Amino acid sequence: MVPNKKNLQELANRHNIDESDYKKLCENEDLQKIVTKELENHAKNKLEKMEIPRKVYICHETWTPQNDMLTEAMKLKRKNIEKAFKKQIDQMYK
Repeated sequence: MVPNKKNLQELANRHNIDESDYKKLCENEDLQKIVTKELENHAKNKLEKMEIPRKVYICHETWTPQNDMLTEAMKLKRKNIEKAFKKQIDQMYK
């Protein structure tokens, strides 16, 4: 997932995670767990249990047509994303 920088920083501040570097903030394992829990709590009433993500990878790089993660119509290029983040995806399923 690619978070809103301001919202991610506010969430980190609320949980006493003191990091101003956005990339390091995205890589912070404690914050990844907090984001996952927030998503889970938000989704509980709207999604089936199997539809709720159990782990997330927070990407510091915005997906754009220029970096080939989105089409010009702003649709996900799933194969490119899967290829670019294979290592992170595999790690989440361990």
